[in-house]
Amino acid sequence: MRSEDKLDVEFFDKENGRRWVRVRHKKTGFRMIPSFEDCRRMLVAIALCEDANYPPPNKGAGMVADLLSDDAFLDPLVKWEVLAAKYKIPLRD
Repeated sequence: MRSEDKLDVEFFDKENGRRWVRVRHKKTGFRMIPSFEDCRRMLVAIALCEDANYPPPNKGAGMVADLLSDDAFLDPLVKWEVLAAKYKIPLRD
């Protein structure tokens, strides 16, 4: 299942006029405002899994860091498939 089929990522303005992000799980309707700590916990878990798949130590984490660094500076309109192809990440349904 594609990410777009699972999650909505929405922008909204708080009372103070600042823009925030909210994530909504499409199947359950669960909503959350992800913090940097939430994102970090997920990324650390992903990096640990990638390290197990790509030894020596920290090779997988390094690959995750490279992908995130690259993605942070890409035009938001660049499709996931472009980044996935660059880093040889399989597209999953």
